[in-house]
Amino acid sequence: MKPSRTTRSSSPTTSSAVGRRRGKATRPADASQPAREKRVAPIRIAWKAALAYLFVLFLVYLAGYFVSRIFSFLYLLLLFLPLLELLQVLATLFRLRFYQHFDNEHPVKGETIAYRLALANESPIASAVVSLHFKTVHPAVATELHDLRRCFAGNETYEERYAIRCPYRGIYTVGLESIAIRSLSGWIEVLRPAYHRTFYVYPRIITLTPPFVGSRSEATSGLVSSGLQVDRSLFEGLVDYRAGLPVRDIAWRKYLSTGLPFLKEYRRSSEPGITIYLDLRRREAVSPLLLEREDCSVEVVVALVHYFVRSGVPVTVRALARDVYTFHSARGERFAQFHHETINLLFGSFPSPVELFRSDRRAGAAAGSILFVTHLPDPDILDLVLPGEIRPVGAIVNLHGLPPEARSRYDPYFHAIRERGGRLILVQGADTIREDIEG
Repeated sequence: MKPSRTTRSSSPTTSSAVGRRRGKATRPADASQPAREKRVAPIRIAWKAALAYLFVLFLVYLAGYFVSRIFSFLYLLLLFLPLLELLQVLATLFRLRFYQHFDNEHPVKGETIAYRLALANESPIASAVVSLHFKTVHPAVATELHDLRRCFAGNETYEERYAIRCPYRGIYTVGLESIAIRSLSGWIEVLRPAYHRTFYVYPRIITLTPPFVGSRSEATSGLVSSGLQVDRSLFEGLVDYRAGLPVRDIAWRKYLSTGLPFLKEYRRSSEPGITIYLDLRRREAVSPLLLEREDCSVEVVVALVHYFVRSGVPVTVRALARDVYTFHSARGERFAQFHHETINLLFGSFPSPVELFRSDRRAGAAAGSILFVTHLPDPDILDLVLPGEIRPVGAIVNLHGLPPEARSRYDPYFHAIRERGGRLILVQGADTIREDIEG
């Protein structure tokens, strides 16, 4: 029930990066899971507090019998105190309402979830002690939603607002984990069901302008040329002739019958395609900058897969982690599936993707052009991009967050590779992915 009357309101803004689990994540059908209840034991009794109460009650009884009758009156008050507190706890349990609102059901990396929590005590008497514990699952660096503990006056409505940032892809869990209603003396506590919501935050989809390949003649030409050749056996239709286009494919019969020039349009062959090897190695401690760099690599792969799927080029993504991850799209479909599966691409202490590539090559599985995407300037990868006898191999090196001194140290190496005809693209940062790839 959403409270309609507000007698007190506070609106602090807490920025909380809530996100990535360390275990294997499983993608739901939606970007956010429905709210779910937290199963807890409904009643807790603090036996130490109960025994202390009974001991004090016994002492007051003795004092009323041996010292003064005023203690007998106090004894009667203490005798009924637990019953009064129990009634207050029950009134709070049945008359306390809470409402949670999330303004963004499908957040994308970099967006913010506006989270609002409202509570209303619909009883005319003051509430027992209410403790709210928030559920937060987050990376190593994050700001917690602080627990709330207070009493509510009769018919009081209370509201809190939070801004939950989603700076990284991953799993974000936002909302209440538990609501505990406790007596003033603390001898009894009743837990009522609470719920939270789990959001699956996916990487951004950066659209590359077709055809981006060939814009860097030495860097990318030949990487997917075999997958983009015109197949004249696959007639698509007729298009209007425009000045400057070659006249080789003019439909002469159509021209003779109508007097208007048309060009024959053919589909592009989608064989043999391209295989992308994503580097999932992690060589330093987790930090916000490292998570941004890793997400940048994933977004580069997402942009490439999106481009090739739209172009009808078969694309395969391979990554070496605890298990070998493989995605394959033969005829330009299943991109949404791949985009959702990126939630499972977790970085860690894994072998080099060069090992997977060599294993695939020995097995004859590395078909078509080869493209490595890495955030580590690894000589084992970069030596493969030099012209050789094997099929075209290229590399995209993600330099996001790399210190200037490290970049200056690697620049001569990158320049030498390009001078020797190596197919190499350098992505300077997450905000320049499209510009750096398109050149």
